[in-house]
Amino acid sequence: MSVSKSTLDLVREGMRNVAEESGTAGSLFAGFPIQVAGKTGTAENFGGTDHGWFVAYAPYEHPRIVIAVLTEQGGFGSLSSGPIVRSMLEAYFHVGEYAEGAPKDKDKNGKDKNTKADKNTHDGKGDGQHDSDDR
Repeated sequence: MSVSKSTLDLVREGMRNVAEESGTAGSLFAGFPIQVAGKTGTAENFGGTDHGWFVAYAPYEHPRIVIAVLTEQGGFGSLSSGPIVRSMLEAYFHVGEYAEGAPKDKDKNGKDKNTKADKNTHDGKGDGQHDSDDR
């Protein structure tokens, strides 16, 4: 599909505006250290709650990552899929809760609650692959 540069620039600018302060996902990316471009969406589901989606790329000027998240029966995309995208971007860019030295959420035994380890990933014998129930 052939798209003119001026049209593509308008689409990119619109996606950037979504993640800016006054955009539909502005509050989601407030304080995020990397400029994000994105688009929220809601797909009608006549059999139940609407599906929500969010697509984003970052950094805006020189993209290194593109993410698309669909949350079935999640409602509005900015509320259901948007936070998932934000978390994935934090992990990718090592910022927020994924920043080096950031405090980790620990359980009562002092183990990181955000990581599910299995015996194959830490005993030096396994291939590091997760069991099927870890997905």
